[in-house]
Amino acid sequence: QILRGCAAGCAFCCITEHQGRDVASRSEASILREVARLAASDGFKGTVTDLGGATANMWRMGCTSAEAHALCRRPSCVHPKVCRFFAVDHGPLVDLYEKARKVKGVKHLFVGSGVRYDLAQADRKNGERYVKALVMHHVSGQLKVAPEHVCEPVLWTMKKPGIESFERFRRDFARFSREAGKEQYLVPYFISSHPGATLEHAVRLMEYLVANRWKPQQIQDFMPTPMTLATDIYWTGLHPSTGEPVPVVRD
Repeated sequence: QILRGCAAGCAFCCITEHQGRDVASRSEASILREVARLAASDGFKGTVTDLGGATANMWRMGCTSAEAHALCRRPSCVHPKVCRFFAVDHGPLVDLYEKARKVKGVKHLFVGSGVRYDLAQADRKNGERYVKALVMHHVSGQLKVAPEHVCEPVLWTMKKPGIESFERFRRDFARFSREAGKEQYLVPYFISSHPGATLEHAVRLMEYLVANRWKPQQIQDFMPTPMTLATDIYWTGLHPSTGEPVPVVRD
């Protein structure tokens, strides 16, 4: 675990509430020391299964303005777009991956935590470099990603990026996998019955899965959990930010 907390503030997730919206990142030296201790331990077979956290690629990211941070009431630093005060730079993380790969005894170093691909796309300097390094060196064969839905009204309620962001990542994932000469797969997570989703939206999600010949082995149906925005909407039928009614499935 290289970080705690998450600045994304997804409506259905309570990580922001119990770990914090500010990302707490471990130092590079601390992480490399732990990797080295692990590699030197009895029974280690050469594989580190995950270098991540709540959101694997938010390491060392955060607000760059103390004044703005003190006044900020945004529930998400990345939705509907990345805040101008939120530092997005994957360069240090790519460097960390490279150094960790070179630790004596480490044969494979994977990222098993979820990746926020819209964050990588917002990084004009090192975003593509990060995705390339991730796909070429740190995928165990399958990479977990969470588009969550395909319909814009539902995604807006969830505080997730549009499906076009996921499609762009799919293309990059396929391209870099080909360059690496590897057969690798994305494992997308979707949520059914989330507040804001109607029967029409459910049908469109099903049609998307059929069109892509995806047959999910794991199905996540929305459940109201404490301290989340989605649960507020579920119980009230209203969006607290706008006061507008939101479609809710309760049966």
